[in-house]
Amino acid sequence: MRLSVRVAAMAILLGIACFLTYYFHVVVGTGTVFTHLFYIPIILASLWWKRKGLFVAVFLAAVLMLSHVLPRSLSE
Repeated sequence: MRLSVRVAAMAILLGIACFLTYYFHVVVGTGTVFTHLFYIPIILASLWWKRKGLFVAVFLAAVLMLSHVLPRSLSE
């Protein structure tokens, strides 16, 4: 698989993960089940890019932590 296809697929998966994080934390108000979907981009990134795939896991962890902090700080 070409690099550009992998990057495009990862960008789409990360976009979906960011949208789901926003939707479930801000709109629905829960955050228990959707984080299991984070495994898909993390596993694909680690298979495709080995150690460099950790950046995807770090990015998703940062998005998840910021989604807990930002909505509360914006509402104050």
